Amino acid sequence: MTGRVIVVVGAGPGVGAAVAHRFGIKGYAVGLVGRNAAAMEQLAAALHADDITVDWTMADVADDAALRAAVERFAEFSGQIDVLHYNPSLTTMKSPLELTPDELLADLS
Repeated sequence: MTGRVIVVVGAGPGVGAAVAHRFGIKGYAVGLVGRNAAAMEQLAAALHADDITVDWTMADVADDAALRAAVERFAEFSGQIDVLHYNPSLTTMKSPLELTPDELLADLS
């Protein structure tokens, strides 16, 4: 990867894909970080089909060491990261009004 670089953490078919595509068509090389290899391959193929330079790596955003390693991998390879888009999602089977303070803080972290 050379030139301007965006890394999308928690890349998926929704917001992450849209952000990756939007920056990619503006000339950014795109690094994708996600936990589902099939989804990353599919998104990378779609971006590549639009002549966007893209690479991906697997990491669970809940694993600090794996996430750090994934982001550092792109930084070392490209020499820079211009934009870091952090886009993970978490589903909690409670209403926000039912969460205890500790549960809310755990979701936010």
